[in-house]
Amino acid sequence: RTTLSYNEVKELQVSDNVQEKTSLLKKHWGVFDLATVSSTVKNEHFSKTAILGNHNLKREALYLQETYARLILVGNSKIVGNLSLPKQGISTGNIAGTSFNGDKLFYGNRKTSTKTLPEIANNSYLKNLLRLNFLNDNTSFFELNDGLKKQQSFTEETLVNTNNGHLYLSNISLKGNIILHSSTKIIVRASAVLEDVILIAPEVEIKSNVKGNFQVFSSKKILVEKNCQLSYPSALVLLNKQQQSSNTNNKDKILIQIDSNSSVKGIVLFKQESLKNNINFICLN
Repeated sequence: RTTLSYNEVKELQVSDNVQEKTSLLKKHWGVFDLATVSSTVKNEHFSKTAILGNHNLKREALYLQETYARLILVGNSKIVGNLSLPKQGISTGNIAGTSFNGDKLFYGNRKTSTKTLPEIANNSYLKNLLRLNFLNDNTSFFELNDGLKKQQSFTEETLVNTNNGHLYLSNISLKGNIILHSSTKIIVRASAVLEDVILIAPEVEIKSNVKGNFQVFSSKKILVEKNCQLSYPSALVLLNKQQQSSNTNNKDKILIQIDSNSSVKGIVLFKQESLKNNINFICLN
């Protein structure tokens, strides 16, 4: 078992052949880790790069920080796994005329949460990602064109497209070591094929019927419309530190919203800097 630090090459000897040299390199790729294994024997060289995930049987399905407010479920919401909730617990409710339709509130064991959320291991890196601090000598810019098909290896430099206005993604195919950024909003349409890429914008809208796997990083709003299938490893990450009053209208609310018949296989993360703000996570099924 080997412990790897980020961006440091680890030399290994994995066979009895003294001419064999193997190295491991771990990097960040959004909320996931990226590992490259390289091996050389005489004049032959082999390399493999993969996005890493893990399966933690002890991880809870839902952890809500103690804010002295209960969790309210409506519609066809279903929580499978163990929970850590405020002392006020969990109950049914009604949002816009929609009541809870399930048989049980959750399937698993319930514990009482604390006032402190579990630490996010890569929190500082994720903040820097939103600030575009990843731009360096190992990145280069490229243009988006209608019908573009581009695949970039993770052993090569990161391709970046950044836009000061809205960025509309349609009729394109992008795969691999690619980051797309907008200073306002990114809109993903069903004709866009995205695999392993990263999207960064204050607001991101994923329109109905989108399929693919990609990571979204936002500071204000992530909307996933109906019938979207985001396969593993996908991520929806909203990191926000702005204050929001209780009478903020729906248009300006800071939220992640996943509409009916949509699934996200991977990570959904909402991190709010201030407890005084209203946090809204809405899942409609």
